[in-house]
Amino acid sequence: MNKIRNYMKELVVLTILLAAATSMVNAAVFVYYPIEITAQWVRRPIYFDTAGTNAGGPDIGGTITVSLSEEDTSASITVNPSRRGTTLYHNIMKIKCDSNEGRTYYLWIKVNTAFDEGAIDQAYLIVGSAQVNLKATGSVVGIGSINPGGELSVSLRLKISSTTTGSDSASIELVYSPQSTESPP
Repeated sequence: MNKIRNYMKELVVLTILLAAATSMVNAAVFVYYPIEITAQWVRRPIYFDTAGTNAGGPDIGGTITVSLSEEDTSASITVNPSRRGTTLYHNIMKIKCDSNEGRTYYLWIKVNTAFDEGAIDQAYLIVGSAQVNLKATGSVVGIGSINPGGELSVSLRLKISSTTTGSDSASIELVYSPQSTESPP
């Protein structure tokens, strides 16, 4: 019996020593390989435009407002739909590809935060012939491609059923890439 106890004690001590030695080796050595990263930004090839659209035109409760950033790379849209029925905001802005660009770009719309107000029965962003459901958070929808000098019309369709006034907002992103084999994450 003493032999077994001594053997167990030796086994426990060896296990502890082995674990300590292994953890010291794993934690004490780090090898660093250098990697240099250079970022060279360029003029944006894809941009938003409101020229020749219905932006700034009359709305049910005011004006169709489309505000663009300084470089036309972000947009803010405010509309005032009827609280009953379907309202179509046709051609409220355009997505354009710079005519000096030498390649085709592939486009997606990513819904980061969907409309979640119960009174909004349907909400669709219509880009060219593609429809993006603005009530589906997390969806990424391919909307096609755009060639140099090309443009796609952007429209918005909202169906609302409410007895009172209200509001809600959605957050989306236009994603573009020179390749079409992989969808954006």
